[in-house]
Amino acid sequence: MLISDNRKYFYDPIIQSRSPVLVLVSHDLDSIAAVKIIRYIFECDHIRYTIVPIRTKTELLRSYQEHRNGFKYVLLINLGATIDIVDLLIPENDVKIFIADCHRPLNINNVFYEKDIYILCSISGLHNIEDEFDKIPKYDELFWDSDMEVEDDVDVRQLSLEQLRKRNEFKKFETKRCQLMSVYEETTYFSHSISMIFFDLAWKLGKDSNDLLWLVILSVMDKDNTFKLQSSLMKKEIAYLTESMLRLRNIRSDRGFIVPTSNERPSELVTTTNHLNINYERDLNLKLYREWSLYESLKHTMYTSCGFKVWRLKGHKRLHTFLAELGLPLNQCQQKYSSMDLCLRTKLLEDFEGKKDKYNLPKLIVYSFIGTRGIKQKFSAYDLSMATRALLESSDSNRSYNQKFFDAYDSLSWNHNDLIHTGIALAKIQLTAIVKQVQIIIDAHLITSINNVLWYVIIPESSPDANLFCHPGCLKSLTIYTLSAYASFAGKSKKSIGLPLVLIIPDPEKPGGGIVCGVSPLLAIKNCKTFFRQAFSTVSKKMFHLSEGWSHEESIIDPDIAYISYKDAHNFLNELSLLLENMIKIIIISLVIILLALLIADKHYLIVKDFWKIFSDIILYLMYSIVHKKNPNDIESYQVTSLESIKSSSIWCWNRSTEISSYCRFESICLRRESNDYVFIEDYEYSTNLKERLKWIETLKLSPVVDHNRFDLKKMPKVPIGALDHFINNNDDHNYLIPGVTILMSRFKPNNFLHLVHDDLLPLLATLREQSLIGEATIFFDDHWLDAYGFYLFEMFSKKLLFRDQFPTNSIICFQNALIGLTSSTIWYQYGFRHPQSSIDLCPKRLESIRMEINWLRRYLFKTLQIETPDQCSDPEIVLILRKNNRKILNSIELEDFFRFKFPSYRMRSIEVNNDFISDRDKLRSLIQSLVCTRIFLSMHGSEQIFSIFIPIELNVANNRFDQCPIKIIELFPYGIDSNHSTIYKTLAESILGYCYYSWTNPLRNNTRFPDLNIKNEISKGLASLDRGELIAVKEKIDQPLRSFLCCNNPHWLFRIYQDTIVDLNLFEELFREISLEIPEQRKLYLINNRNNCEFQLSSVENLRCEFIDNRTKISIQWNPPWNLALAMNYLKQNDCCYCQSSKYQIIYQIATQRIDHGSRNERGNARKITLKNTPNQMITLESKDFDCFNCWVRIVSNQCLDGNKYDQPGRKTHNECQFINSFNQEPLFCCP
Repeated sequence: MLISDNRKYFYDPIIQSRSPVLVLVSHDLDSIAAVKIIRYIFECDHIRYTIVPIRTKTELLRSYQEHRNGFKYVLLINLGATIDIVDLLIPENDVKIFIADCHRPLNINNVFYEKDIYILCSISGLHNIEDEFDKIPKYDELFWDSDMEVEDDVDVRQLSLEQLRKRNEFKKFETKRCQLMSVYEETTYFSHSISMIFFDLAWKLGKDSNDLLWLVILSVMDKDNTFKLQSSLMKKEIAYLTESMLRLRNIRSDRGFIVPTSNERPSELVTTTNHLNINYERDLNLKLYREWSLYESLKHTMYTSCGFKVWRLKGHKRLHTFLAELGLPLNQCQQKYSSMDLCLRTKLLEDFEGKKDKYNLPKLIVYSFIGTRGIKQKFSAYDLSMATRALLESSDSNRSYNQKFFDAYDSLSWNHNDLIHTGIALAKIQLTAIVKQVQIIIDAHLITSINNVLWYVIIPESSPDANLFCHPGCLKSLTIYTLSAYASFAGKSKKSIGLPLVLIIPDPEKPGGGIVCGVSPLLAIKNCKTFFRQAFSTVSKKMFHLSEGWSHEESIIDPDIAYISYKDAHNFLNELSLLLENMIKIIIISLVIILLALLIADKHYLIVKDFWKIFSDIILYLMYSIVHKKNPNDIESYQVTSLESIKSSSIWCWNRSTEISSYCRFESICLRRESNDYVFIEDYEYSTNLKERLKWIETLKLSPVVDHNRFDLKKMPKVPIGALDHFINNNDDHNYLIPGVTILMSRFKPNNFLHLVHDDLLPLLATLREQSLIGEATIFFDDHWLDAYGFYLFEMFSKKLLFRDQFPTNSIICFQNALIGLTSSTIWYQYGFRHPQSSIDLCPKRLESIRMEINWLRRYLFKTLQIETPDQCSDPEIVLILRKNNRKILNSIELEDFFRFKFPSYRMRSIEVNNDFISDRDKLRSLIQSLVCTRIFLSMHGSEQIFSIFIPIELNVANNRFDQCPIKIIELFPYGIDSNHSTIYKTLAESILGYCYYSWTNPLRNNTRFPDLNIKNEISKGLASLDRGELIAVKEKIDQPLRSFLCCNNPHWLFRIYQDTIVDLNLFEELFREISLEIPEQRKLYLINNRNNCEFQLSSVENLRCEFIDNRTKISIQWNPPWNLALAMNYLKQNDCCYCQSSKYQIIYQIATQRIDHGSRNERGNARKITLKNTPNQMITLESKDFDCFNCWVRIVSNQCLDGNKYDQPGRKTHNECQFINSFNQEPLFCCP
């Protein structure tokens, strides 16, 4: 059972009985730290104990049987939680077993035993039993409490109805139980460190100290080194440790105290030379560099060695270049760190910080726990954890495993300085052996793929370091190191980061035996949930039937490690790959079966036990592949060893209007990353002068923002194709070729949602639609912005996203087919780079184009984000958008109550926003969903106003008719801001979207709160350079009108626009008098300009024919209407054009005839036109006495209401007819008697 209070249910019974405790401990650092803490607690209270190290399940059973006599209490540390401990040990009735184990999932029998089995899992403020029970199925779903025993071989004909009913209930129960257990046991993972549980107990008993805290820190750092703990749990543990560190900072390790000196002087801390100090500070992410040389540490740390690729000559050169740029002489770096010049060591952190981004090593500086004792002993927690583990996993054959265990145990005491340095020396040997073995694997091509579902490596039996790698910790480090190193190679990363790796080594202690270790794909390795235990177990069951002498034993230390027969390693890997491959093939069918079973079998479904044990893991594995396909940081797949396939550049350019859009399509264009130059590869034999060919194009736009970030094509450097070898990078790792069509663009300011939509998304969307490239093109962002800004929005319209800063600084990036130039037809505002900011003077056609792109974007986002839209909004809503960080409405609650009073039939809601919407897909979806039925939208001036484009106006118009103001937009401005200074949202609302727009400016200075100039935000950028006199002038001129200004750091504008405002409700009420009046003039102008929607292009009439009747005295001309006439009528109705009250229309046709000579085609007269209204059969009869033969043409010119009545609303045609765009039939109808 799980216990909630470790002191009450674990320690107090031991204290009261004073009985000895048998402590069985696993062979890992967390267990050693935990047993050292519990030993200290026992010794403080004089409790007898016996410590027995355990490595395997067999040793656990044997050790318990040997030591069980005389012990009533047994403590298992990192043992027994995942197995039925009662079934394994068969303890006596009076024995109580306490389990403190971080392995998960817990065995359900251990969880639900009512007595004698107790699981310790609670940590104050960090973890409790409710957190564990949330992951465990309920008792009633796992255990059948009925007295009836159900047997499968019973004759059901002999059972009563009640027995049959119970039997069926049990079958359903068993089916559901198997399902729940399969889901529960599908993955293995680690919970919080056990040493933390006993440290928490020591704190409750008043026995905690810095020495005990340091033990916990070492165990946590060891788990971090081997990726055993999820990142979320690791963050919680780090926070717990730092909090405990601060609490114990003024307490000596030997329970020191504070002595008051006098009344005049404050109390001072009594310290000794052996006092342990712990700090959490920035440190180099290098292994053992304080005890080694800086050069060797850079070579043997996985993060830096994979970043530099030190096992290659070019990698060594790159490492030397890195040290040279830091100004570190090689002789200084290669000697012991403590012997380096002091001036070099003091500025090491600062120098590394400045170069980490250039070499794409962002995690080169990390936070770490540093322990110091006296003036000589100073160690990093990462280094000491490695030293302790090296002692535990020493390859010294003269010492037994128990001796190695207690060596590691003693090394955790700072007094055993010799053991600490011995462990550090062994850790260096392990790191050196790992790097050497990885280089052998890479150079000998030992890593191989099976069926494209996993990588595998089999270390030969002749390997000299097999005795080092046979230990769980070192083997796991080698496997992770191997996968990371292999992933860093060009052209292989795409596959290597998406597949798991299985590594098999010979077991030197067991002839013919082997050890297998599996690690998850690099994409999900930090998730720390694996499926290898279930997969290894399932394959082993099959191997027992396929191979004689097959053996398999799970490791109780690490679930990703198992002991197998080495000679059958290849067969084992083949069966493992087949298992994964078969699961992938049937995954879709299985999902369909599940859905059907959920509907048919009373929401329960039949399962196959072995399949369900790894079913969810396979789903997780497929998710790895899906994530890998969409991984934006995968650039290694574009690496090429040479650029010999690059041809000379070709270019096609067209230009509709220099002010709207210019495009150029390039083939074989390259980007020189170091200088950020686009290079044109020219072949002088086949091309004329590039400047002459492109003289009609002045600029191309990487960003469509007016007067900003123009790309001058004429300044594009040219490289002759014959000199291409001198241009490309000699480093093969830094040459890239992007296939397919790539759009090159630069984002203006994507961390602001307004600029993201106005300056990036809409122009890109319009360009993609014009070029028919939606979902077909790769987008290359030639800017410095982080990829997180709006990533999911760009991803909706593209095939792949690439970012300039992903590529190394000295790389050459070539594009097979590149498009440069985004349309600016969707831009309606200029930000004042040359002239004061203002709206762009646009024609109605341009406004219509912008409206179409906005509507398309809204519909696409609604579909992609699965926004739920009702058929009709019966409950209109008022939405108040509140800013979180600045420009806040200080009395927002009163403002909400004001709207509720003024609009009692409306629902009122307020939404607080910040920049999280740019990078969080779920938050944006939630916001858009809340805007579906909005009728009144208001907020302070700011980027949040752009959210009004997501209001679907068609849902807020009753009966398919526009009322006077279907949607009202209210924009609030702080004190001292004229609303005419920024009209971007006014233009959007009135001229583009057709909303009714209203603005309100705070007129009272007392109702404003000026920004805090000490806070580093957008304000400080414009005011930080001002001296005190200029700053005072800015504040004094707050009451004066603001003059026109240019972008972007005008101090007067910044000081005013970031004010917080108290909205005076009495003055604000005057705005509602304006809202309740007639429709604004700007709204009428919009509806009049919207007449362009009432044009429709019709095809020609069909089946035009003629016939002479009544003794050839009359001619009957007949035709069928255009095929898209019905579509046109529906379009006119949907767009509110020429809406007839009777919903009945009359089509007006125009017939043109031309008389010709009988039997010839020569003209004899002018054309004769006749205009008639239509008839039900689309026919007309003409007298034929005036001519013999003629040509005939027919077209539709307009339509009108039958009753002549129409709705008299602004924006509708003032006459009864609506214009069609239709032409005569191209081939005339020749009629002749």
